[in-house]
Amino acid sequence: MASRLSRSLVASLQQQQYSRQLLIPRFFSGNNSSSNIPNLDNLVSGVTSEMVANDPVLMDYMKSNFPEYFEDNNNRKEEEIATVVTNWGERRRAIPKPILNIRSIPTLLRCPETEEGSNRCFPMREREGLIPGVIYGSNPTIGAKERIFVKTPRSIIQSEMDRFHHLAFVGRVYDLTVYETPEQFDQEQGGTVHRVVPRSVQLHPVNDMVYCCNFLRYYPGRPIKVPVTLVNEEESPALKRDGFLIPINKTVEVVVDEGVAIPEVLEVECSGLQFKQVIRLDRVMFPEGVRPSEKVLKHKDFMIGPIHGGRGGGADLTEGEGDEE
Repeated sequence: MASRLSRSLVASLQQQQYSRQLLIPRFFSGNNSSSNIPNLDNLVSGVTSEMVANDPVLMDYMKSNFPEYFEDNNNRKEEEIATVVTNWGERRRAIPKPILNIRSIPTLLRCPETEEGSNRCFPMREREGLIPGVIYGSNPTIGAKERIFVKTPRSIIQSEMDRFHHLAFVGRVYDLTVYETPEQFDQEQGGTVHRVVPRSVQLHPVNDMVYCCNFLRYYPGRPIKVPVTLVNEEESPALKRDGFLIPINKTVEVVVDEGVAIPEVLEVECSGLQFKQVIRLDRVMFPEGVRPSEKVLKHKDFMIGPIHGGRGGGADLTEGEGDEE
């Protein structure tokens, strides 16, 4: 009797195989062999380990009713997945942040006689994937003044621009390592490090790919432009009523003291902002060791932008225009 019931159970499960096929979890059904299946001959009469290995529906049934026989395999696979995820997160968190928030970019030395000019730089861009550029500017700390012609992999420049956007990219400080030969570039050996700021980044007019990127030598005390971002917008009555900022200056020129990390953005405090109010320099929060440049301080009317729009702002502007007429 028990054998007949077991055979009928297996038959009914096989009939439901196609109807349940999309609902069966495939976690245990891939590449199962009888060698990986425990001995199940004594559990259900008429059911062998080979039958369980070849029938995903029966495999699902046995795992649901006899989980203790599959617990070791399940735990091992789950632990492997958890280990992969954990290690990936740990590796990502373990990546050391660059010192003083200064990232590095490798580049190659370019011959100014044979690799200068539009016609000569075209195959460099299209075939080799290299972007021409020049390191220029003076650095009184090391006495460097000469111009150095370089060519940088487009993928590296493009990834940095995608990571930080154009405004943030041209305001960041990089350690540019100049290698003399492709062998040094591949082996990451040798090379001269120049601390620079990207300048004169040119984009292709059609596909917006980087076409040219120059570099200005940087030293502590040289002004750089840092983009601004709004914080505490929910505490502004104007911004909560569909108001918006009309940007006049998207960046602020600052001077960073030596040994201070280069800020990626400058936060602008928006608490209490009303319609038609102008955001000026007093609402910009400068980190310790970062201060506005003399050019910004001499500009008495320097502003981030006014607050306009929204239901309240739009109504006020409309009424004012009607009164003037």
